[in-house]
Amino acid sequence: MDVSKLEPAERNFKRELTTLISILALALVTGGIIIGSYINTRMKQNKELQEGRAPEIGELVKNYSFKNKEDKPSSFYDCTGQVTLVACISIQQLEDSEMIIAALKDLEERFKDEDRVRFLLLSMDAEEDYPAAKVVPVLTEAGMMGERWDVAMSNGAPFLAYINKQMKFIHLSKHKNSAGKWIIPQRIRVMGPNLKLKGKEDEYDFAKALADQKEAKEELKDNPKFRDDPKFQGDFILDHVKAVMEKNIRWTLANEEFNKEKINEAKTANIYRVPLFIAAGFILFLVILGSKVKRSQTV
Repeated sequence: MDVSKLEPAERNFKRELTTLISILALALVTGGIIIGSYINTRMKQNKELQEGRAPEIGELVKNYSFKNKEDKPSSFYDCTGQVTLVACISIQQLEDSEMIIAALKDLEERFKDEDRVRFLLLSMDAEEDYPAAKVVPVLTEAGMMGERWDVAMSNGAPFLAYINKQMKFIHLSKHKNSAGKWIIPQRIRVMGPNLKLKGKEDEYDFAKALADQKEAKEELKDNPKFRDDPKFQGDFILDHVKAVMEKNIRWTLANEEFNKEKINEAKTANIYRVPLFIAAGFILFLVILGSKVKRSQTV
């Protein structure tokens, strides 16, 4: 057969145009759904932020095991299903953590009737030299080992690396100063029931709040308009930080899921959500492509 004498197949421009329009319409509808979903999510988040929802700066994507106050195995994933207020501490330098200790006790009083609010202290001292038998009595005497309190014993560098990376507490190069003393982070991390970290990077940083307060008081001395305003008396910035934290925690208690099984189910669903979307999109593309090929063959 002499194929050189064959004429090219006649193209059905109307059918091709219809196919192209269908693909473009599908793309526009899909894009509209995605954009609409994103806008709705952002609007919902902004409304929640105004009501008291704290911004999130990360979550615990890896677990880490440690010994607790009873010298028994525990892990950070055991904090699932509760609001956990986390702070670093060293029994060698409790005087360096006076602000944090006072803030934690104040928050304990504010949530005295709320069993879902828990407190976890991260011991900076290596368990080898400072086991629970040494650490717990000191913390108990300081009033920080009640029923809702626990302590995570450190196994050294790996533990510090974990809390640095996962909880965004401190930089590894700055754990100790030139005198060999721990540089204790003067901040509290609020961890939600789904293990997400609540609050901006330095929102609950009491060292920063104290520095801002001292600076503000110096400025207020020369400002006759504000220096006698009761709003600026006392520990006004420190009190504001605790008030914001309380508001954020109360929003979490009222609006988030605390059932461990449901939280774990939601996390599992999220893991497969993106691959499923990709697979669905690929299948849809194959269906459209197959339909186009089939139509062209029938012409």
